[in-house]
Amino acid sequence: MRTQPRWTRPLSGLASRYWPRLRPILLALLALGVGAYMLNAYIIRPHIITLSNISGLISHPASFTAYIGAPVPFDPAKSPTENNQALYNMVKIGWYFSPLGIALASFGLMLTLWRKLTLKSAYFFLMLAISLLVFVGETYSDPHYIYTMRRYIPIITPAFSLFIAYFCVVLFEWGRNFARARSWRLPLGFAAQLGSIALYIVELAFFVYTLRPIFSHVEDKGTIAQISALAQKLPANSVTIMSADRDTPYVVLTPLRFIYDRDVLALSQDIDLSRGVEQQVAFNSGIVSGSVAGWLKGKRPVYAMLGANGGKLNLPGYDLKPVEEWTYTTEELEQLYYQKPLNIFTGSLHYGLYQVVPRTVTPTLQLPLNVDMGGTFDYPYTVSGWFDKEKDSNGATYRWTGPDAVLRLPAPTSPATLTVTLRLSAGPPQRCAPAPNRTAPAQVSLDYGSTAVMTASLPVACQPPARDNQPQPGNFTELRGQISVATPPPGGWLYLRLHATAWQPAADTPGADARRLGVQVDSIGVEK
Repeated sequence: MRTQPRWTRPLSGLASRYWPRLRPILLALLALGVGAYMLNAYIIRPHIITLSNISGLISHPASFTAYIGAPVPFDPAKSPTENNQALYNMVKIGWYFSPLGIALASFGLMLTLWRKLTLKSAYFFLMLAISLLVFVGETYSDPHYIYTMRRYIPIITPAFSLFIAYFCVVLFEWGRNFARARSWRLPLGFAAQLGSIALYIVELAFFVYTLRPIFSHVEDKGTIAQISALAQKLPANSVTIMSADRDTPYVVLTPLRFIYDRDVLALSQDIDLSRGVEQQVAFNSGIVSGSVAGWLKGKRPVYAMLGANGGKLNLPGYDLKPVEEWTYTTEELEQLYYQKPLNIFTGSLHYGLYQVVPRTVTPTLQLPLNVDMGGTFDYPYTVSGWFDKEKDSNGATYRWTGPDAVLRLPAPTSPATLTVTLRLSAGPPQRCAPAPNRTAPAQVSLDYGSTAVMTASLPVACQPPARDNQPQPGNFTELRGQISVATPPPGGWLYLRLHATAWQPAADTPGADARRLGVQVDSIGVEK
């Protein structure tokens, strides 16, 4: 039978003698330390309330609305990671618990540590400490990635809810015990009970009020019917290749594959503009073309679904036969980085569905060529840096570019000089408003290889913007330039780089469009 080592007996004696006295003191110090951490994470570290502006809490309360969902401080020219949004993680958690909820959770955590910390409950508090100290304090990534939030949100949310409830229960029981004592403690006891109930009701009212937008909302309502209709258009033995921005194909691909058992692949890697565009497209083509040949040989129909920047898929020896335009429309809770999302927005993804067929006739450039950007089946011409189709308030369709975009045009089969016409706009009147990051007019240039095709300054119409939320029309300008093609490229396409001055609407209006935009492109024309 094992006995206690002799050298530990003095320690056991000391522990049994002093631990009952030291335990409450140590737990109280631990609770106070945790309370100081919560105060630092919610008030001091975010630097929203400081000693210099605390006097304005009553006179200018709107300055502190970041605690209830208004935008937290940020630099629009930087990404969320560069903005160090981890500073505001506790503030953002407070958007959903309310400032009162964070205070109650803090007091409840301190009270729980002081009264309930034992060896049996230590594991729970250890996991909570890791979440608070490691991931809430510094996420080591974009704090809005689901892969980041899942490290701490599933622990913090139920834990804070328990602490709020525990504090209210303890306060109520404390008041009830006081009320039983009668004498001068009776009013204090009743006040504590009523205060506990009032805190609970106020917190519950906050949840009900702030969740109003989603009570009647069904996230992604109608999407199953849309995907089902698309699946019926694709034969059961078909193979579909999707080419669009990096993440967007999987919204459609995943249900098609795992619900409707359609074989769908995604060419999702974006073009790296720091390397040769033609080489990257050729590399993609070499991988996909061999597979397409095998599928067609096996009597399997092959389709291509091209979205924005779908032109990075090139299949020499095959033609893309247009089948139909397909639009995926869904209603979702808005996704914001710097303020609490409250509104429902309608989002759309546009795709062109093509059937891939072997080429039987050598293609020739049919001139004049006019491409309606934002119109039907313009996808093969967008390679990189293009956004989805849009309409302005007049119903005109166009596409925004980013600051750097790549477009491709069919190449002539023999040496030729081509005239390229771009119909461009710097955008709506909002771009003209004075702001630190604003440059107007917008500078734009089009290059073919190392040769400048055109360079221009696009004016911005500076009339007052409309008050509705519709995209406002810009003033489109036609720009022309010439391309001399001495040797037709082997891939059958001319790749052109479009550079434009960047504009970010969210830099002036928090909650507005956060994209870094270049210019609006309405049409592209080619002629000799």
